[in-house]
Amino acid sequence: MRSVALREVSKFYGSVPVVNRVSLRVADGEFVTLLGPSGCGKTTTLRMIAGLAAPDLGRIEVGGSDVTQTPIHHRNIGMVFQSHALFPHMTIAENVGFGLKMRGVGHAERTGRIREALKLVRLDNFESRFPGQLSGGQQQRIALARALVFNPQVLLLDEPFGALDRKLREVMQGELRELTRKLEMTSIFVTHDQEEALILSDRIAVMHAGEIEQIGSPEEIFERPRTRFVADFMGFGNLLEGVVMSAADDGATVKVGAWETHFPQASGLSPGQRVGLAIRAERIRIKPFTSTETVDLAGEIDAASYQGAANVYLVRLDRIPGSRLEVREGIQGGGDFRLSIGSRVQVDWHPGSVQILHI
Repeated sequence: MRSVALREVSKFYGSVPVVNRVSLRVADGEFVTLLGPSGCGKTTTLRMIAGLAAPDLGRIEVGGSDVTQTPIHHRNIGMVFQSHALFPHMTIAENVGFGLKMRGVGHAERTGRIREALKLVRLDNFESRFPGQLSGGQQQRIALARALVFNPQVLLLDEPFGALDRKLREVMQGELRELTRKLEMTSIFVTHDQEEALILSDRIAVMHAGEIEQIGSPEEIFERPRTRFVADFMGFGNLLEGVVMSAADDGATVKVGAWETHFPQASGLSPGQRVGLAIRAERIRIKPFTSTETVDLAGEIDAASYQGAANVYLVRLDRIPGSRLEVREGIQGGGDFRLSIGSRVQVDWHPGSVQILHI
């Protein structure tokens, strides 16, 4: 068994909870990402699983066994850090096999396992080279081979691609996902990069202030955030605050400023309840408005910018005082078709594009 379970795990620095009663189960062979901003507790959580830090409360299980008090060198866990932490004076083979040597594994077995690990990361002809002779991506593959050479129960990765350029990072993400699937390796990955989490994960746990705010599939986290923080962190740049005017089996009517709209699929709401309407900038449609038309939402462009694949606008809506709605309009076929600042426009969106949040 290669499952991982955290049961009400907490870690305090003084009286401050850095990780607060976190419970999480990672199934055998599953790839789970801890996603969140700096200081949210994701790396501390990973360090406790590895045995680099001890929880103050709660229990950690690996493969069904309680390892909360088990020393790091007795946990069969591989770990990859952002810094490669390779010994510059050792060959690649010596770096990958260093931990095996410290554990007393014999030379013949060690050599075989080193070759197998390097073959997994497609660097099997690099045994005699030194880290300084490799690129950043190759060094990170060596760090991964060093973690895999033990045949660990669990692979932990703490922002391993953070120091790589974008193109190389994308290549390494693909290689990591392919490798973990091939090995059916239970993996826990830490990152603050939303796109990276979406690409790699079977499930994502979004962390905030030491707690897991939401856990779900990449699609669930991206499309259906349940809290204001998750919505904002996952790119729902627009949040319109309103109040529920009526609620029934056929949906709910919400009023925002002087504008009212009906959401047929809305459930679990009550009249008078305050809610937030979260919507992505790219899900909003925009076009010029003339005074002869009758529309729900009209306004004026406050700011406009060209961002290559899209034009981005900030729109002040007439019926929602204080609003500045961000709209991202994809450019089809090239060219610059920007609406200008001060232009009168109308906006709309499909009701299914709006996520209703309790606030």
